[in-house]
Amino acid sequence: LIIAGLITKDGRVVQIIGLIILSSSILVLITDFQAQPVSLFGGMLKSDELSVYLRLIFSIGGFLVTLISYSKTILSKHAEYFALILSIILGAQILVMSQHFVMLLLSLELMSIPAYVLAGYAFDKAGAEASMKYFIYGSVATAFMIFGMSWIYGLSDTLFFTSSTFADKLKFNDHVLFLGAGLMVMAGLLFKMAATPFHFWAPDVYQATPMPVLALFSTVPKVAAAATLYKIITAFSLIGQSHFDWQSILMVLTIATLTIGNFSAMWQNNVKRLMAYSSIGQAGFLLVAICNFSEIGWKAFLFYSVILMMATILVFLLLNYFEKENQTRTIDDFNGLGRKRPLLGVCLTIAFISLVGLPPLAGFNAKLFVFTGLLESYSTTHKPLLLWLFAFGLLNTVVSLYYYLKVPYRMFLKESAFSGTTINSNSSTANEWLVFQAALLAIGLLLFFFQPGWLMLN
Repeated sequence: LIIAGLITKDGRVVQIIGLIILSSSILVLITDFQAQPVSLFGGMLKSDELSVYLRLIFSIGGFLVTLISYSKTILSKHAEYFALILSIILGAQILVMSQHFVMLLLSLELMSIPAYVLAGYAFDKAGAEASMKYFIYGSVATAFMIFGMSWIYGLSDTLFFTSSTFADKLKFNDHVLFLGAGLMVMAGLLFKMAATPFHFWAPDVYQATPMPVLALFSTVPKVAAAATLYKIITAFSLIGQSHFDWQSILMVLTIATLTIGNFSAMWQNNVKRLMAYSSIGQAGFLLVAICNFSEIGWKAFLFYSVILMMATILVFLLLNYFEKENQTRTIDDFNGLGRKRPLLGVCLTIAFISLVGLPPLAGFNAKLFVFTGLLESYSTTHKPLLLWLFAFGLLNTVVSLYYYLKVPYRMFLKESAFSGTTINSNSSTANEWLVFQAALLAIGLLLFFFQPGWLMLN
C-alpha cells in the first residue's frame, strides 16, 4: 500500500488494493475455519475455531470500513490511511490469538498506535488535540498494564497466562498483589473498549475524528479487547480456584459501564458525542455477554459482535454522508432530512433500532441471547449480582431507546429549518453506490433476525 501510494496519487487505486488484501484475508480464514488448532511462535499464539471466527469478523469489519472511506480528506493521504487500517486489523487478529503476555502487549500496541494517528485524520486543530489526548490516555493505560504484567510474572514465573503452570503457581496464592496486578492488566483492555472507569477519552476523541475512522474504533478494537479480556479473566479465575471473585469484579464494572454510557448519551446534542456514549453503552453489553462465563455466553458474544459491527458501520456510513452533504453536527440539524432522502433515512432508522435491540432486527436476537445466557448462568451459580446485572441491562436497553430514536424522530417528524433541498451532491453514481451499501447492511440486519443460526458456531 505504501509503495502503491508512491506510484499513484489516485486514492481509489490504493483503496481497491486494500480491499483486495482484506478480501484475500476473508477467503483464507473461511478455508481455515474447520482446521485443527495450531500453536505458533513457540505457543505464544494459538489459532483455533474461535480465533478464526473473530479474525474473520475483523477482516470483514476492515473491508467495510475501507469501502466507506472515500472522503477527500482521507483520500488525500490515502496510502498511510489504508495502511493504518490494515495495521489495526492485524493487531486485533494477533491479539485474539495471544497466549503470552508479551505477544498480547505487542499486538495491543500494533492496534493502538495506528489508532492514535487515525484519530487526528481530520488534519485540523481539534483532530490534533483528540489524537494527542487519545495517545496520552492510551500510553498511561499501557504503562499500568505492563506494570501489572510484571507483577504477575513475578508471582507465577511464567508469561503464558493460559498454561497449567500459570494456574498451578497462583491457585494457592491469595496475595493482594495478584488482585492489584490483575486489575492493572484489565485496565489496558477496558481502556481499548472505552469501558468505565476508562471511558473519559471517548467523547472528545469521537467529536474530532472522521466518521469512517469512528466506524472502525467502535467495532474492531472494542470486540478484540473484549474477547481478550474474557481469556484473561478466565485465566485469572484459575479454573475456579482463585481466592478472588473476578467474575463479580467484572460484573460491577459492567453495571457501571452500562449506566454511565447510556444515561450520559441521553443529554447529548452533538451527534458524534452521542455515538461516543452509545459506544460506551455497547461496550457494556459486550461485557454482559462475557460475564456469563459459559459457552452460551461466548456464543452470544460472537453473535452480538457481528450485529454490532454491521449496525455501527451502517450508522457511521450514513452519518458521514449527511455530515458532508448537510453539515449535520447536532441532532437538530437532521430535521426533515428523512423526507428528502427517505431510503437513507429508513436505513439509518433500521441501524438505530438494531442497536436498541428491537424486533424485527438482528439486534433483538443479539440482546436476547446475551440476557438468556445471563439467566442460565444465574440458574447454575445463583449469584445475586447476575440478577442485578440482568435488571440493569434491561433498564439500560429502555434508556437507549430514548436517545437512539432522537435522530429518526427529527428526520421524519420535524420540519427542516431550510426551504427546498439541501442535498448538493455532484455525483449521482456516488449516491447510488451509497444507497446500495446502506441497503445491503440494512437487509443483513433484517435477514439475521430470521436466520440467526447462520452466525452461530456449532
